[in-house]
Amino acid sequence: LASITVTLTLEGGEEHKRTIRPALPGGDLHLWMKLAQLDLAAHPPQAAILAVTVHAEPGNRDKVQLGLFSPQTPEPGRLDVTLARLRSLVGEDCVGSPVLKDTHQPGAFQTALFRIAPTVENAPPSVESSSQRGALRMLRPAERLSITLRGKQPDGFLFRAARYRVERAYGPWIASGDWWNPTLWAAQQWDVIARSASGEVLYCCLTFEPLQKTWEMVGFYD
Repeated sequence: LASITVTLTLEGGEEHKRTIRPALPGGDLHLWMKLAQLDLAAHPPQAAILAVTVHAEPGNRDKVQLGLFSPQTPEPGRLDVTLARLRSLVGEDCVGSPVLKDTHQPGAFQTALFRIAPTVENAPPSVESSSQRGALRMLRPAERLSITLRGKQPDGFLFRAARYRVERAYGPWIASGDWWNPTLWAAQQWDVIARSASGEVLYCCLTFEPLQKTWEMVGFYD
């Protein structure tokens, strides 16, 4: 089965419908019963139940033979039960795969239902570029800064009990959006090379939020 839809006819004529769709199709009856139990426990009906209707959709499950030295992956059934338990604890929107939103807002993402992508046979080998690339290690969450300005540019800041002097500052790169919503946002990004009194050099990214008048350290460049 690929999915089941449980429809509960409630006292008063209303219906309570829930669709359960695991990451992979399966035929384990105990697994489907457990997934249905966890889903209904997280989304209980609001009235007495008069009738129960179950509609099932068939599905095919690809058989994949792992390599001799490939790491062992968890059983799909146990993974689905674990995800269902997590959703009941932290909420539906807090469990899933991260998906970037269609926006320029820094760090904006949403969660989508976890799906296992189909295997691709005879895929061409990936070609890695020989040129060196830098990486930005983001701070989660970003850390607040006490900063001094020269004109409108960063001149120095206090970060983790150490004072840094800005040697070079590139920016600002300005972005804003969602002016039609109460959650409007704006940001100014600066790429900075700073040096402490002990000689430590930081290649870092700073942001200024004009709405809140705050500066934050958001990441380091490697």
